[in-house]
Amino acid sequence: MTKDVLVRVTGRHLMEQDSGEIEVAAEGSYYEKSSGHFLAYDEVQEGGEKVHVVLKIGAERVDMMRSGVVKTHMEFLPGRTTTNCYYTPYGEMLLTVTTDELATDIREDRIEVRIRYRLEIDGGTGSSAEIRITAVPRD
Repeated sequence: MTKDVLVRVTGRHLMEQDSGEIEVAAEGSYYEKSSGHFLAYDEVQEGGEKVHVVLKIGAERVDMMRSGVVKTHMEFLPGRTTTNCYYTPYGEMLLTVTTDELATDIREDRIEVRIRYRLEIDGGTGSSAEIRITAVPRD
């Protein structure tokens, strides 16, 4: 995989009263270390602020670290529940993530990740969600 990549992230939350899909496409960087494969890119929030995202893709887990106007470190480990803080300009929230399924496909010319999980915010009502991440070399 080349260093310069196009990253596409599609997220879908399924709640009783509402469901929605969000898609982000951004130019980013790919690098590999002994601890895993890394994708880094910037997301633009609704107010125009940038959030830097680093995805660490390992054999049995995916970590999503976000920094900027919001900050969090979400851990996705199949069959496990993790708890992390999500910091926003309006305060912090406690995120509880239970990873139901994690699939990764890392090839020379493409990276694909699919995560199905359940999310609870501050111990309240949860939702089921899915994230699909794809990275391909930039032309």
